[in-house]
Order: sequence, then structure tokens, then C-alpha cells
Amino acid sequence: MVKAITATFDRRSTAIGPLPERLKEDFGKDKPALWTVFLRRARLAYSPSRFGDTLRAVRKFARPALSAAASSDPFERNWRLGSSWSVPPRSR
Repeated sequence: MVKAITATFDRRSTAIGPLPERLKEDFGKDKPALWTVFLRRARLAYSPSRFGDTLRAVRKFARPALSAAASSDPFERNWRLGSSWSVPPRSR
């Protein structure tokens, strides 16, 4: 995931900061109408009804990998659905 994040930011000639602008709380404040339209068109089985809830979930998921990419630290973690990032047994 860190490789994908780094490649994306490199392609866009953008520095990787602690938290990208599009994941900051303020970004979602003016998006409720667009989110509602997206949800209606996507017909997802489950989705948070508020865009801010989605941003918080993405931040929680992506922050460890974004931090590693920003600092060029190794990222030796696994993620499982319904869980959080964890260090694989072989790396402990």
C-alpha cells in the first residue's frame, strides 16, 4: 500500500504530508449533497449516510500507511477486513 501511495503522489508531483487535504475534516463539510447523489447512484449494500463518517473511516484505515510513506519508514503490517493493521508474526 505504501508503494501505491508513494507512486500516486509522485505521479501528481505532490509531497506526502501527514494528512492529505482530501482526508482532512474540513474537506467533507461542503459535500453532503454530492455524497447523497453518489449513494443513490451507487446502490451500495452498506454505506455511511454522512460523508464525514466515510472520511473518518478512510483516515483511520490509511493513516498508518500514509505516515510510513511520508517518512519513508518500512511498513510491515497486514490488514484484515473488520480489524485494524497488525504486525505479521514473522516480523515481530
